[in-house]
Amino acid sequence: MSLPSVAFGIIPQTAWRAIWPPETFVVFDADRVLVETLSAEIAITRPSEIAVYAKAFGELQQLARSPGPGRKAGCRPPRPISTRS
Repeated sequence: MSLPSVAFGIIPQTAWRAIWPPETFVVFDADRVLVETLSAEIAITRPSEIAVYAKAFGELQQLARSPGPGRKAGCRPPRPISTRS
């Protein structure tokens, strides 16, 4: 399935970041950002606030690595956590 308006990237754990957003957010367009907190979803529509999230997204996007053309975005599943001491 092709989703031309969706980009997938992973920020490596070793990447140095100037920003660590405490909540998840989705930038839909220049008119709306959706912020998800522990207790609510917040629709941001004020242009000055949208600009803050757009800037944060741009900075995080620069750090992200994508699989590139012709490669699958899937990753290997994580190793099981051992419960033995």
